Amino acid sequence: MPASRSRRQRTPWLTTRLRKLGISNRDIRNSALIDIASDMPPVVFSKLLGLRQNTADNWHREAEGFGAEYAASLNHQQRR
Repeated sequence: MPASRSRRQRTPWLTTRLRKLGISNRDIRNSALIDIASDMPPVVFSKLLGLRQNTADNWHREAEGFGAEYAASLNHQQRR
């Protein structure tokens, strides 16, 4: 998954099916990165995926805030 790899689609049929459901490749990628970033320290995350440390730190910060925002939105929805 390092940035140097080709961005050529490996499964265009899957992309087509997901688009019909309103799901983009970027959404899936970002969800996966947030999930991985929340499970490990940024240093490990950066080395594992070949990212710069700065980028891994940003993903880790995003992952930390994601859970709290999600929980708050669920709590707000339940109160309605």
